[in-house]
Amino acid sequence: MLPQLSQRLLTIANMVSQDSFVVDIGTDHGLLPIYLLCSGKSREAYAVDKSPKALQQAEKNISRFSINHHCRAIQSDGFVNLHYTMPATVCLAGMGGQTMVSILQRGLDAKYQSCHPIHEIIVQPNKNAPLLRKKISQWKWFLTSETVIKERDLFYITMKWSKQPLNEDKVLSPKEMFLGSSFLTKEKSQTYIEWLQHEKKYLLAVQKQAGIHFPSYHKQHLKWIEEKLHEW
Repeated sequence: MLPQLSQRLLTIANMVSQDSFVVDIGTDHGLLPIYLLCSGKSREAYAVDKSPKALQQAEKNISRFSINHHCRAIQSDGFVNLHYTMPATVCLAGMGGQTMVSILQRGLDAKYQSCHPIHEIIVQPNKNAPLLRKKISQWKWFLTSETVIKERDLFYITMKWSKQPLNEDKVLSPKEMFLGSSFLTKEKSQTYIEWLQHEKKYLLAVQKQAGIHFPSYHKQHLKWIEEKLHEW
């Protein structure tokens, strides 16, 4: 028996490498690690959340699916209370890009690496994806997968990062930092086109309100979006 996942959580699950040790930060009710263990994709997992109430529900779900020996529910603000030795696939979802950057800065700090080594990072921010692309790239990690989905009229970009590049060592350009990597753009998916149109609509509204004070970086972003839509 598997727990039923939303499309956005299933997108993360599909990116997890086979037999990974998974650390799900911001686990809420623990459905993602439970799914990964019950499906056989993961052998061990930590369900991590700073909310005692969320963790209480996660513990109930872990017991309900009889995986107590393979899944630990841990109350922690990010990596603060985490101690393990096996390199982990770290998953973060349900929070903004800035919050994820703050959590990962602690997790990737060299002085803490022996406490919680990281093998892969999968992030699904509910806003500010460009900041994550910029920061994780600066930390010398490589984007190995990226996709966008739409669920309940909201767009979710999911990214997988590794210490080793997939092919050549390709640095993301400023344009890719904003629009997304070639993993997104080469698909030419309807969802990605809708996301571009959504961003264009938002920027045009900002431009109308700001008038002559419309920021130059927004002008550049709008130009990139229009160029990409014109390509298709």
